Amino acid sequence: MHATVLRPFLADPAVETALDGWIDRDDPLLVRLEYGPGGVGKTRRWLEYCHVREGLGLYGLLSRCDDPVLTADHFGQVAAASETRVLVIDYAESQPELVKRLLARALDGSAGRTRIILLARNASEWWARLRRSSASLQALLSSPAVTEARAIPMAIPQDRHKEAMAGAVSAYSAHFGIAGDVPVPKPAQYGSALEIQMAALASVTAGGMDDLVAAIVDRERRFWEKCATPALPATLLEAMAAAIYQVGGVASLKEAERMFAGRGAFRDLRAHELVDLFALMRSLYPGERFLNPVQPDLIGERLLEEHGIC
Repeated sequence: MHATVLRPFLADPAVETALDGWIDRDDPLLVRLEYGPGGVGKTRRWLEYCHVREGLGLYGLLSRCDDPVLTADHFGQVAAASETRVLVIDYAESQPELVKRLLARALDGSAGRTRIILLARNASEWWARLRRSSASLQALLSSPAVTEARAIPMAIPQDRHKEAMAGAVSAYSAHFGIAGDVPVPKPAQYGSALEIQMAALASVTAGGMDDLVAAIVDRERRFWEKCATPALPATLLEAMAAAIYQVGGVASLKEAERMFAGRGAFRDLRAHELVDLFALMRSLYPGERFLNPVQPDLIGERLLEEHGIC
């Protein structure tokens, strides 16, 4: 798994120290829910964190899982061999059965420290349902053993952008076996870690940024399809995402109603359906505003371009 991860990874020392302190607490079981939109760096940060600490305990990250029972049983078997167990579950909101079984195993588990990290797009209804699923989980997930944190986009300090871009180009070149000089894009126009790595990959593969951005937009569309309902099709989610990005976010429910009620693609929605759509968008893209723009900017700009919004 780690062989395909880019190097170097520029970790934030303050974040690493805070996570180390949380893991080193004396509590036998701690749970952390970390939520935020796709592309902010949740998975990458924890993948790197676990990789660096291999040998210090049982550190691992689970992505999609086809057999929750088998996975939980395996965790129970290997957990006893280590004093410290750190398990990261990606896409937690779409794997409730796996989460329930692993938490149940952890509650009945061995001596030592177990840390369960749940990575998700949101902390909405799935999280409430998980809490209600059993008396033991309700007690655990309503206790001080749980930390809920909104994921902060993984940023690279401005004075290290050049280093990050050169390192990404070098790593991708080595991974694809490309010899010789590969042009290093100027990093100034790219803000986030994801954008820097996308630009580096485009330079190495000569495929162009357009191809990479299109692939990520397609990934987001698959997620909209998964979240859609008969009353709220994926096309409405996409149209609203583009409109929200265009204005940089919407501050309040009243402002959102003025912007969308009876207008354009949303004109046929009933009042309660529009409210449901707002709730869905808020769960997909949490943030400080009532409705928050999709990130990174490369994705938002592509949506505006495809929808003919200037």
